[in-house]
Amino acid sequence: EPYYILQFNVDSVISNAPNVTATASRVIISQGGTYLLSGTLQDAQLTVEIPAGETARLVLCGVDMHCERGPVIYSNGGGTVVLLLENGTENTLSDGKSYLYSGSKVREAAISVEGDLLITGGGSLSVEAIHNDALRSESTLVVAEGTLEITAWRDGLVAGQELQISGGQLSIACGRTGLSASSAKSGQGSVTLAGGTVALICGGDGITAAGSLSATAGEYHITTGGSGNASYGETAEKWGLWGGLPQQQPTEKQPIINREQIVSDSARGLSAGKSLALSGGTFTLDCSDAALYSVGSTKLSGSRVTISGGDTAITTQQLTLSAGDVSILTARRGAVAEDMTLSGGSLSITAAEEGMTLSGGYDKSESDPAADLRKMTVTGGSLSICAGTHALDIGGSLFQSGGSLLL
Repeated sequence: EPYYILQFNVDSVISNAPNVTATASRVIISQGGTYLLSGTLQDAQLTVEIPAGETARLVLCGVDMHCERGPVIYSNGGGTVVLLLENGTENTLSDGKSYLYSGSKVREAAISVEGDLLITGGGSLSVEAIHNDALRSESTLVVAEGTLEITAWRDGLVAGQELQISGGQLSIACGRTGLSASSAKSGQGSVTLAGGTVALICGGDGITAAGSLSATAGEYHITTGGSGNASYGETAEKWGLWGGLPQQQPTEKQPIINREQIVSDSARGLSAGKSLALSGGTFTLDCSDAALYSVGSTKLSGSRVTISGGDTAITTQQLTLSAGDVSILTARRGAVAEDMTLSGGSLSITAAEEGMTLSGGYDKSESDPAADLRKMTVTGGSLSICAGTHALDIGGSLFQSGGSLLL
């Protein structure tokens, strides 16, 4: 289809698009369409002003863009923005430490979009977000293709409603959360992991969803705090010191930020406000906090999960394992839940204290109606626990008609 050209020349722009205007600090696109971007844009913002229903496709063909006082790319309408990374090209976006705010809208990310944001294409994109977040969509954020290398002072990718990872290669180092989906409304926001390769080194949580978090495919390596930052043993005093960019020597692509570090309340691997479901993919989690956390249910039905934990490895309400392979190499406690159902797959736990606690180990009133819900049902699969104290601590009942338990 027809396309327009935007050639950046440090402090000026050459374009054949009739709906593009430029000032000393901004290049404004006021209509949907396809735009081929190339060259260097120094200390200026690319603003997309399109309404809902329109789409601006920005084809990045080797750009180096920097905006010192605000987002590098900012879409202030409800339209969709597509970042298409041209095959074989390297693209770099960066912002400054302090933003200048105007109006009531607060823009906190190097790429800030009020509508949907889609990233695709076979090229690469490097984002250095010194102010706060790297990429933010107030609606849906999708990564379908491309190679992304991100350094963010606060969060990596943030979606207001839904975050989808279906392909590509992502490498994120951030001071707080790597991937997140949360809305102002409590319990809203979902994360879907359906492919690609993701490596996260986070000062806070790895992947969080206010609502549901699900995975069907992909490979994920997540480090949050690190298992060496434990809540037990000789290094117990280090536990809970979360937040801030990884403590490592800065590289040319990792700017030195002279600011007080961000403090995070948690350093979980995968965290869901309602439900966590892993039916595929491979996860390697090295977390000082809980590796798998869900306020509601956790369903494991086909993923391969390896956990090195500094605290409780799995914290949830209802835990279900029907397929897959889950291995907890180190943890203070293996799993804490209200009840568990084991019908297939395998779960192995090595813990310094309790292996698995199902509301056990505490004094409960005999008249407590919730006691009937504290149970473990085993119909298949295998559970192997090596623990420093109780291997399996159940506050209610154990029902077993199949499978194997090695305690």
